[in-house]
Amino acid sequence: MTSDDKPTLVRADAIMLRQVVLNLVNNALDAVVEQSGGVEIRTRLERGAIGPGRVIVTVRDTGRGIPAEHLPHVFELFFTTKEAGRGVGLGLAVCQSLIEQHGGTIRVESPGVGQGTTVEFELPAES
Repeated sequence: MTSDDKPTLVRADAIMLRQVVLNLVNNALDAVVEQSGGVEIRTRLERGAIGPGRVIVTVRDTGRGIPAEHLPHVFELFFTTKEAGRGVGLGLAVCQSLIEQHGGTIRVESPGVGQGTTVEFELPAES
């Protein structure tokens, strides 16, 4: 739901979009598993001056965070901040590819270690 509680549609492959959301939520849950914390998922519609606008999905966790020096690399294939055996570094790279195939963008922010992470992606809204 959007902030005005009206359903917002995007033109996207449901399986691909499901993969993106599941991956982001799993990453967030992994980040809070070692400590008590939370995961928040929000959607909103930013209306465009011309056209239907963009749907923005935000997945925020209060978990372990990402060191500043790692942020520029999070979308690189095989880059992971997880310990050996817990991740292979494909998740965010795949998410980026799928979102871009749908005309969208994705970004990751983290204020630092122990301060959580926010991943936000945007897709064109259905007219």
